Amino acid sequence: MRLLAYVHSQGRLYWRLEEAPIVPWIAAFSGPWGKGVAPLGLYQIEGPRTLAKVPENDPYTDKSGFGWFARLIPQFETERSGFGIHPDGNVPGTRGCIGLNPEVTRGVYDYLVAQAKVEPLFLVVLG
Repeated sequence: MRLLAYVHSQGRLYWRLEEAPIVPWIAAFSGPWGKGVAPLGLYQIEGPRTLAKVPENDPYTDKSGFGWFARLIPQFETERSGFGIHPDGNVPGTRGCIGLNPEVTRGVYDYLVAQAKVEPLFLVVLG
């Protein structure tokens, strides 16, 4: 099992935790739109998929024009749904997804694709 961590108070998504003590991170945020920040807890990450270059996918596209979305499946009871990790290419903020700094997201995408082929991926959302 591979684990990533989103720490809301720091505005960071930590990935490649297996490389501790020096762990790469990317600026990220969740909320404030819709019902706000993703609920705290553990999520399984579904392997990411690329998105077509069409205007309706702009919110999920980084500055290089690369659009993608990885679905998050809560491992706890919640009434909310539709969570994911993606570049935040629109107005800053999300409706509960983990929006990544849109400057460069290809490294995170490539990591998720590679690791999803090997073992299950999980994300823990912390306050």
